Amino acid sequence: MSSLTALLEEILHDNGYDTTRQGEYILAQKDEVKAAVCPQVIFNLPAFKRFLAEFKEFSGKKILVALEGLSEETAYEVDAEIIIWDQESLENELKRLRVEALVGGSHSSIVDELTATDFPPLVSAALLDDVENASLGDLILRINVTEKELAAEYPHCMAKALQLVPYYVFNYTLKTSTPAAKNILAINAISLRPEKWEELDVIYTLEKEHTKLQPAIKVEDAEEIALAAVIEAHSCIKEYIYEDSQTTLTERRKIVPQKEEIELEYLNLYYVPMWYLKNAADEICLNAHNRKIADFCRSPVDRSAVQL
Repeated sequence: MSSLTALLEEILHDNGYDTTRQGEYILAQKDEVKAAVCPQVIFNLPAFKRFLAEFKEFSGKKILVALEGLSEETAYEVDAEIIIWDQESLENELKRLRVEALVGGSHSSIVDELTATDFPPLVSAALLDDVENASLGDLILRINVTEKELAAEYPHCMAKALQLVPYYVFNYTLKTSTPAAKNILAINAISLRPEKWEELDVIYTLEKEHTKLQPAIKVEDAEEIALAAVIEAHSCIKEYIYEDSQTTLTERRKIVPQKEEIELEYLNLYYVPMWYLKNAADEICLNAHNRKIADFCRSPVDRSAVQL
């Protein structure tokens, strides 16, 4: 939450507003314009009601920041005077700031909702496409192994560190399969090993002290590895029997899907939190998301083909 609050303060400062914090909320002012901001990563209705109660007599604008957005039903119930910013709104604002840094000028900002009736020109879609994709932070799989659990399971651990390991993540569909469901395939950008993922339960910031590792390959290389993994996983051996009056012949053929039968969609670069643990005799890396032992620095522990 502190990272989201800091990001909102930065956006407000860039638009000429002075900010102060009032508990978990932000107060912003520019000349006679005032605003109260309620930051939430996931929308929490009771917390939002507390915000409304606290600022019931507030004469300025009220802003709800809900990164994951609101359901249609919930948004309908929110007072129309409440300004709502979601993840897309903030990412577009970051893009706007990058555009102005590159080419100058003034473009429409989400903060203009507080005051303006005449908006500067909107940033064109073509120009936005030329700007590096902006996001609120790294896409990090949620940590499901706490330090308390580590201490209980590895009592003789001498050293412990949290590292973020990069993965290029793809959706893939095999057009010849029925039904043609999408599957998630992740390529470890250091060990180059493909992994099947079931879900993408992510967070955007990490308060714990950690080290972020950089990919050893580019996304184009990961795409080739992903294609090869899908082809290998969906290849099979079939026997064909040919008989005539005197002989029976058996032929074994390997059936291999073609690249054009595979639809591969790049999702993003994700980071998997890994606990690095060391004792007097050994060292291990524990995937803090799925609790499995991993070895991403050298060759994979399991050398068998990935099961997709």
